[in-house]
Amino acid sequence: TIPRALQAGLDGRVLLFTIDLALMTAVIFGAAPALQLSKPSLVGALKEGVRASSEASRHRRLRNGLAIGETAAAFSLLAGAGLLIMSYTTLQKTDPGFNPRQLLTFTFQLPRTRDSDMRKASVSFDTQLLARLRQISGVRSASGFFPLPEPDRWSRRFEIEGRPVEPSSRPAAGFVMAAPGYFQTMGIPILEGRGFTERDDAKAPPVTVVSQAFARRYFPNEDPVGKLIRPSALRNGGPPTWCEIVGVVGNVRDRGLAGTPEPVYYVPYYQFPLSLDLTFVVHAQGNPRGLISLVRSEMASMAPSAPLYKVETMEQYLTSSAAQARFNAILLAIFAGLALLLASVGLYGIISYSVSQRTQEIGVRMALGAEKSDVLRMVVGEGLKLTLIGVAIGIFGALALTRFLASLLYGVTPTDPLTFVRGSLILIGVALLACYIPARRAAKVDPMVALRYE
Repeated sequence: TIPRALQAGLDGRVLLFTIDLALMTAVIFGAAPALQLSKPSLVGALKEGVRASSEASRHRRLRNGLAIGETAAAFSLLAGAGLLIMSYTTLQKTDPGFNPRQLLTFTFQLPRTRDSDMRKASVSFDTQLLARLRQISGVRSASGFFPLPEPDRWSRRFEIEGRPVEPSSRPAAGFVMAAPGYFQTMGIPILEGRGFTERDDAKAPPVTVVSQAFARRYFPNEDPVGKLIRPSALRNGGPPTWCEIVGVVGNVRDRGLAGTPEPVYYVPYYQFPLSLDLTFVVHAQGNPRGLISLVRSEMASMAPSAPLYKVETMEQYLTSSAAQARFNAILLAIFAGLALLLASVGLYGIISYSVSQRTQEIGVRMALGAEKSDVLRMVVGEGLKLTLIGVAIGIFGALALTRFLASLLYGVTPTDPLTFVRGSLILIGVALLACYIPARRAAKVDPMVALRYE
């Protein structure tokens, strides 16, 4: 499991899981004797008699210590798993800044040539493809952009008019090339001004659209529309030029759902075609998967030697971007489940063994008038006491564990009280069930049978 976790990108925190796995391995070997003793011979126990009190006391403390240790380890893992599950659930509900529903994305790569007009040919091809995509039945709109929202996005330095600084000190922000209709297709709200249109081509004055985070950071308390910035990017192979801000759009979590929206500025693809690997996005009227065959057909008729790849819905892309958080939650949940199972089995074995050793005592109590409910409370109370001590110790272990998990959490604090309460209730419930079975068997002891072996 550990090598697979490392391959999945769990980084150095996998050491925590290794420690937990080693702890549970030790618990497995410690629980084996308890399992062996879970089915004791009551007659043999009565015939053997009472051992020396000091030896019995020492063995009892050892058994109780094992039960408490198992319970504490189980609670620590339950709390960690609960936090990761809540974090993943919150992550899934996070607004990415656009509407991922009914969006189909794909890209392709035209055969590379040494032709100096390759860039112009690529832009012309993309323009024709977008026009044909928009004509497909069931397509509301289509556009293109680069790059996809990802942690390692493009960033470019820029200069703000009237704020001269050294080139090495110029600010940098996320840089996205977008075709006409991009914001409408993606469902990114335009808060002020306008988006890109077909008129924003290579012959038009250079323009740009900035995100809300960009406007707040670099133009606080003023309207950014109409201001000029000069990206370090080359415009159609020429030198950098000043671009007018024509719009402000909502923030997009382009560095992952768990990331904070960073400043981004968008430029028209026809004015800044810096990459030939444009990603196309199609907004479908219904299920976007129904358009895959139609899109492939259009592409095959235009460029048979350029197959599509990365064909997926935007919802699939967002799901895959949260795959690491899901893997972390599942892995720790499995460990927590194993620890909970071992703790319950160990507690069951210890209580069963304790019942076998106290059979005569239970018989005497019942002969003197104790009810079955009294015996149930006595036996279950013993197990519950051990469980509560284990939970109390496990809280400190959970606090230490969640320190290592803090960087993996989103939308939940490492000391979330609701998670700790849920974990303790689950553990106590399982422990009560594990104690009830031997307690019920003890309550059925016949006093005359027990006293006969005195």
